[in-house]
Amino acid sequence: MRYRISMKTIISIFITILCIIALVVGIIGCNGEQAYVVEEDILNNPTIDSLMFSLDGVIYTFPVHFSDLEANSWVLHDSDDNFANSTLEPDDVVPLKLITDTQTVGVEFTNLSDKALLVRESYIISISALDGKYNGKMVLPGNIMIGSDVEDVLSTYGTPDYISDGMSLLFYDSDHFLIQLMIDLETNKITMTNIRYWS
Repeated sequence: MRYRISMKTIISIFITILCIIALVVGIIGCNGEQAYVVEEDILNNPTIDSLMFSLDGVIYTFPVHFSDLEANSWVLHDSDDNFANSTLEPDDVVPLKLITDTQTVGVEFTNLSDKALLVRESYIISISALDGKYNGKMVLPGNIMIGSDVEDVLSTYGTPDYISDGMSLLFYDSDHFLIQLMIDLETNKITMTNIRYWS
């Protein structure tokens, strides 16, 4: 006795098999560790108005609450513990460092509420990576980072809103976002990236 399988049934079986494979691969891929995927459409989008950036492969959107980075293993530098437990008045800003086991970034915390808050309960409005000092793997919109060529920056962001003397610093400004880039004039490579949120 022959069975005839319709095309609809074959497609249904195929889709079911794909779903099972995806589920198994997902379970194996987890392996007890959290995996981060950088969303290509965000990093390849050169619009600085997106308020988005990537840090160690994780996408964030400004303003970033400290707890969001803390959940991904970023901690306040040990010597800054007193600051972490101190109080910020509304609109106060304090510069600190965040670290993981292998990375460091410079940050600025601010209190965006209308009452006093602990630093660790506040928002981060500025993040900096600096070649040789703050080695955080930070990627800006358009895939710009430390080591990028100046030509890549200019083709991605266009003409800077402001250029320092000697063209060692480039500034790109929007309604809520400022990008500052430092250039090694001998290599024409980016050596510092800073992103800041304006509320």
